[in-house]
Amino acid sequence: MAFLPERDVSNANEYLDIVIPSGINLARNFIVQNSGSAIIMIGGGYGTLSELSYALSLHKKVISLKSQWENISTDIVKASSPKDAVEKAILNL
Repeated sequence: MAFLPERDVSNANEYLDIVIPSGINLARNFIVQNSGSAIIMIGGGYGTLSELSYALSLHKKVISLKSQWENISTDIVKASSPKDAVEKAILNL
């Protein structure tokens, strides 16, 4: 599932089964972070940094899979693989 920042669904990747085009640009970052119990951060640019800020402010569990932002806070848990990230995200939920 993806909650796209733009209104054009053609920007979604082929692996998504549900695509929600929002048209609200970066404002969607707060909605995405507020919706989850845990956040898995992969890579990322400034949009990811924005989402990370919201997630930490909302006291969400944040798991990093080789993100450039993973050292910003000691609250971020580092994962070694996608499987490890998912396991750490669901642990204690």
